[in-house]
Amino acid sequence: MSSDAPSPHLPALRGPAPEPPPPEPFERRAAEQGDTRTLAAFCHLGGLVWLVGLPGVVGVLVPWLCGRDRSAFVDENGREALNFHLSLLVYELLLGALAFVTCGLGALVAVPLVLVMTVAALVCSVLGALEASNGRTYRYPLTLRLVR
Repeated sequence: MSSDAPSPHLPALRGPAPEPPPPEPFERRAAEQGDTRTLAAFCHLGGLVWLVGLPGVVGVLVPWLCGRDRSAFVDENGREALNFHLSLLVYELLLGALAFVTCGLGALVAVPLVLVMTVAALVCSVLGALEASNGRTYRYPLTLRLVR
């Protein structure tokens, strides 16, 4: 009764199954996620370099370009922050053109709006950094999606 033919009900064994790779230690995964969140938060906070006289776009570009290839989360947050600061730059240039074309009369509108945009940039950048550090992407208001 013993035959060398395999039973039709049992799969044929072809040697031992390969062992799955061991899981990464929890501490390593948590550290990588923490590094990703920190870099994403720096993308938002980098826009505050305008406080020292540089365009906000420059401060966003550095952490975004460093981390966009390593993490989709950093890429998404960096693009969002970059689009926001590019939008602010466009709005400020348009307000400056309005003031110039109207021989300074447009400054009555432009100056208060620039002050409001300054406060909004500060608040939104901090909110974006807080959201990124919690693992969520912050969507800035009134942002032109120039970089996709």
